[in-house]
Amino acid sequence: MRQSTDATGDAQRHLQYEKTHSVRLDLHIAFRLFLSGRATAAPGVRSDSRSRAWDGDLGAGREFARKVRTLSGNYQLLQLAPWLLTSANPIRLEFVSHKLLRLMVPFALAGTLVASAMLHTPLYQAALVLQVGFYGLSGLAIAQVKKGRLARMADAVLTFVVLNTAAVVAFVNFVSGRKAAWIR
Repeated sequence: MRQSTDATGDAQRHLQYEKTHSVRLDLHIAFRLFLSGRATAAPGVRSDSRSRAWDGDLGAGREFARKVRTLSGNYQLLQLAPWLLTSANPIRLEFVSHKLLRLMVPFALAGTLVASAMLHTPLYQAALVLQVGFYGLSGLAIAQVKKGRLARMADAVLTFVVLNTAAVVAFVNFVSGRKAAWIR
């Protein structure tokens, strides 16, 4: 336990020296420890069947802001630690697949929608109808339709749309230089 604490302290001091203000400081520290060889992929992880975790309902506005802040932090992390994309990162594949590809999804979805609208073959026209219908379901959730299977599907679609909208807002914040901040 002492070695783990020393390694965490070393990483925190190093990060203070770099004067980082990353929203994802937790990830930055973990990657630094992993890179230094002072931590494995899951240092000191223990499981306890009695453990429980939950998030309270923050309300739609605060939840959206939390998602934007977290995703903005992924961009900040890339800016602070570009080595994460190099072979120096032994878990580069995991980082790219779990953190970066998530940021690209809304752009792939938009490209698919535009391509479906521009290509006039039966396959692409059917894809366009399905996509518009899918996104239209989120409107039902916004209108607070509350009955049956359709309402449950609409809620799931709205969640999907909100998550991807947050990713776009995070990207816009990043390219415009707007910093994500914790709001209490």
